[in-house]
Amino acid sequence: ASMPVPPTWGFDQIEEAGQRFAVSLSKGHAEKCKWREGICPESISEFPATQSAVLTTKFKERCTALRNLPRLPEVDVPLVLEQLPDEVRQRIDSLAGMEALELSEDREYALTLCLIALFG
Repeated sequence: ASMPVPPTWGFDQIEEAGQRFAVSLSKGHAEKCKWREGICPESISEFPATQSAVLTTKFKERCTALRNLPRLPEVDVPLVLEQLPDEVRQRIDSLAGMEALELSEDREYALTLCLIALFG
């Protein structure tokens, strides 16, 4: 969650408001709620909320559709990858490795394919 603050606030005011906001988030859950004093599962941030199996199926469908193109659009793979967090970069690298092995594709082609299938 986020909390907008006036641009005139100093660091101390923002810090104090943030602490109050965090307490209200925690105390806002019912006494027996599993999120009280805890953290929300990472899946809560997935919008739209979709099951992993559906996401995987849709990703594979996009990869298949992209392979039917005469050629993929040019993508500066190193530039795109360096913009991503390490965890995302590692997952994409893993996906590309599986795609390359599955269809005996060039690794650079597989990385481009994955990036386009994931990000459009």
